Order: sequence, then structure tokens, then C-alpha cells
Amino acid sequence: MASNRCETFCRQVCAFVRFSPDHDAITAELTAHLEDHQDALLELHPDLTPEAAEEAAVLAMGDPEELGRALNESHSPLLGWFQIWFQAVVWLLSAIIIIFCLFHLPGTLENLTGKPDSVSSDPALYFERNVHPDNLVAQYETNAVYQDPPYTYTIKQVGIENYSGARYVDCILQVTQSNPWLRCPAFGYDLWAEDDVGNRYPSPRERQALDETVFSRVQVSTPMGDFPFATHYCLTVTNVDPAATQLTFRFDRYGEVRLSLTVPLKGGEADG
Repeated sequence: MASNRCETFCRQVCAFVRFSPDHDAITAELTAHLEDHQDALLELHPDLTPEAAEEAAVLAMGDPEELGRALNESHSPLLGWFQIWFQAVVWLLSAIIIIFCLFHLPGTLENLTGKPDSVSSDPALYFERNVHPDNLVAQYETNAVYQDPPYTYTIKQVGIENYSGARYVDCILQVTQSNPWLRCPAFGYDLWAEDDVGNRYPSPRERQALDETVFSRVQVSTPMGDFPFATHYCLTVTNVDPAATQLTFRFDRYGEVRLSLTVPLKGGEADG
């Protein structure tokens, strides 16, 4: 524990050091030197009182102003503040990177392992990995786009399946946004569809309120490849009317159309 004499000396020295964040470190170092010197004097001269040994140790340190000005030269405010701000920036960037990776963990793991488990790199791969080739009637590209700033919804890949005699339609939906921190809107539970012959395919929310014998519906997969600027989903419509030649996906739960995408239906029974 530093005594009043030591504390006074340290304050006098620090008064000449302009970079105040270093004052605590300078005081700790000076106090350690003074206490070591005081202990050494008491060991060599047992007849000295602690106060006299302390006074002698302080006097041995020299003029506090001269010492303070010398320390001021080695504790530059410019360099000191640069180091503080540099460390702060490094910590901030590290935190941003960690949070960024946590929010987009699936895509991060895929990039690290080199084994993508989604359609993020090539949406057409979804059909190769998830649809039996004997059931795939047609697979083709389209370009259905809907803008709802800041989001852009795009369907580029469509697959037609014949599953147990029923017509299934799979569409790969890409949702993009310019803000990497912006999460995709929660539309999946309320997305429904209609065809051009008057059939409605209810959303998952709507189907909960319907009789379970209603087999036609829209299903939305969990995100397949969640990346900073793009997320992919698979939209599946079951038991599509063979007479339908196009399908329109809609999201308008809150009374305002937020998504409307129309895709053609090729290769099904309606096309021969």
C-alpha cells in the first residue's frame, strides 16, 4: 500500500505526462520501485524508521518534474490514443465478424467444409438431390421477378413431378436484399397459390383451419443456404390441377400484396 509521500510524488510526476490514460500504469510502476527501494533500505539499515526509508527512496527518484517530462516523451498522446482506438476497432470488427457468422452459420459452415448442402451455388442441384429421376417430368428455367423493396423475389428454376399419379410443382425461390444484416421476411407460413383455371392452393396457416382431407397446398422449405445477400427456399405445390398452365404465388396476409410471382407450367399432363 502506497503511503501519502509516495502518492504525492506519483501525482507530481503524472502532472507532467499529458496522456492521462497512462497515469495509472505510471503510478503503479513508480510505486513498485519506491516500495522495493524502501524495503532494501530497511534491510541494510535496520535502525531506519519506515518513514525515513520512504523519504530516502523518494529523494533517490530525483526531481518529479524532470522525471515527469522524461516520461511524457515516451508516453505520446498521439501514439497512445492511436493504440486505444486501434484496439477498439479490432475488437469491434471481431465482434461484427462473430455475429455475422452466427447469423449466417449454415452458409459459413458450407464454405468452410467445401461441401455445400443447399442450392445456394446452383439451384438446379435441388432436383438432383431431392427428386427421384423417375418422378421428374420436367425441369426448366424461368424468370419470375417481384420487387418489394428492399427485397427482390426471383424464381429461376421449376420442376414438375408426377408423384403417385398426382402433379407436384417445385419452384426454387431466391430472396435477395442489399443489406447483409437484413433478415428475410417471414412469409413462408402465409404463402398461398392459385392457378389459371380457378384453383386455390392454401398456405400452411390456412390449411390448419381446413379439413385434413384437403390435400392440395403450398409448402415452403426452411432456408437452403442463408447468405448475407441471398436466401433460397423450395416452394412445393401439391396436387396441382393437370389443366393448369401457370401458377401464381401470393403473400398478402396483411391486406397488402407483398409477393406475387407467376410461373408457367411445362411438361405436365396439360402440355401433353
